Amino acid sequence: MLARWRTSRLAKTGRLESLARYLQHPDWRVRREASSALAAAGERAIPILVDTLACTDNPAARLEAVIALGQIPSESVIPPLLEALGDEEGMVRREAATVLEQLAAVDEGTLLEALCDRRWWVRKAAAWTLATHGERAVAPLTRVLVDEDKGVRRTAAWSLGRIGSPKSVSPLINSLRDEDPSVRAAAAWALGKLGKASLSSLLDALDDDEWWVRRAAAWALGELKDKKAIAPLLSALGEKDSRVRAAIVWALGAIGSEEALIPLLRYANDPDAKVRREAVLALGSLESSMGKIESVLAAAITDPSAIVRNAATLAAEKRLRLSPRGHPKT
Repeated sequence: MLARWRTSRLAKTGRLESLARYLQHPDWRVRREASSALAAAGERAIPILVDTLACTDNPAARLEAVIALGQIPSESVIPPLLEALGDEEGMVRREAATVLEQLAAVDEGTLLEALCDRRWWVRKAAAWTLATHGERAVAPLTRVLVDEDKGVRRTAAWSLGRIGSPKSVSPLINSLRDEDPSVRAAAAWALGKLGKASLSSLLDALDDDEWWVRRAAAWALGELKDKKAIAPLLSALGEKDSRVRAAIVWALGAIGSEEALIPLLRYANDPDAKVRREAVLALGSLESSMGKIESVLAAAITDPSAIVRNAATLAAEKRLRLSPRGHPKT
């Protein structure tokens, strides 16, 4: 209580250097009060908070410094927040990333400069934040799709997907051939947001060596909802990895063609619960009059897995809504 009273007094007297020492107090409430007081001091507190980030071994103090910087309405907070993305403590890095993302009004010139920084974490943060600048950010993000760091390339792909510009389709297709599978997976996800021009390349990605790329490609094909993808997706159902099978089953349900009905009925009995859940949900969405769907859903309501039982209940309710007179189709 005494420490909190002292922080309040220091804030009123403007003794910011003394106030900053309370960022290292063992009581989180004292640290937060000191952080709030420093933030309220505005730009005068920025050098003190920067010193805390650079010179303090206490990660809790560095975290509070990042929180305080995020509350100061000044572009001067951007460089230290970018620097904090390289902090050795994960919670400090996460908070800095969150704050930067929330600062949608960050000057575009500052971000473009950061995109050329020698430090990969600064370039990565800039690539993520640039997504808030829309179409204007497509060209610089496209350029960093070939950055030397895979994290920067992956983040650029995610940001291009968030922007959703057709101009990024071709460079993202090129990224489907990136040496790093996480970049290829991010590119596949982004292409799922960008329309059917990438259909052929996403179908090729179903044969990628890494399972998470195949899963991302299946999801993207489901997002595109192009019936040309049904036959390749059905062929890919022999996939050994259950996570990819689940994505393929989901994609077939998202496209919603009766061509997938028989395979979906079969995969409602898959050994993996997540695959069964996706198959059951997909069956509930099909506007089919086949009575076999109801019997499969009825069996799924007693499935050993709770996620399948819940999915079966939802699917059965959806089938009732799809029926013209509120009764299951037979």
